[in-house]
Amino acid sequence: MSDMEVVKAGPQSVAVAPLQSILMAAQDASVDASKMEALVGLYERMQDREASQRFNAAMVACQIDMPRVKKDKKIVHEAKPGKSGMQVRYASYERIDEVIRPIYQAHGFSVQFSMDKPDAGKYLTTATVRHVGGHVKDYSIPVQLDQSGGKNDIQGIGSSMAYARRYLLTMIFNV
Repeated sequence: MSDMEVVKAGPQSVAVAPLQSILMAAQDASVDASKMEALVGLYERMQDREASQRFNAAMVACQIDMPRVKKDKKIVHEAKPGKSGMQVRYASYERIDEVIRPIYQAHGFSVQFSMDKPDAGKYLTTATVRHVGGHVKDYSIPVQLDQSGGKNDIQGIGSSMAYARRYLLTMIFNV
């Protein structure tokens, strides 16, 4: 929908922006409250749709600019009786953030993380992605408390959070 609409104003029609149309209607005593609510609701939906479209266009452009992130860490699983050991390489949260933050910020995005504990031993980490155009989208991932390697609860929460943040960022920006 364009920024300009035609509104009947007496015997002639004039082109005005949607918000101006609402302001004009608010000054008209013949427009009742339910019609005003409907106009404001329509305007808000138009604004939300436009913000969502800007978010989506910026996300496409952002993902085009995203490089592959080199794996900078490894986990070594020691051999156990009857099983061979192995090494797993991965990109740390710090490395992913260092590489992609300047790119997503240049495209008008910010990311904020939060963590809730809906169930015993499980945590829900949410990344809230905001765009300068006004649209906000939440992405969530459930994780278990990491108790590997003799971690205490605080260390386990930190490890689980780093894991969730790493996976959320790579999911959101398709890294």
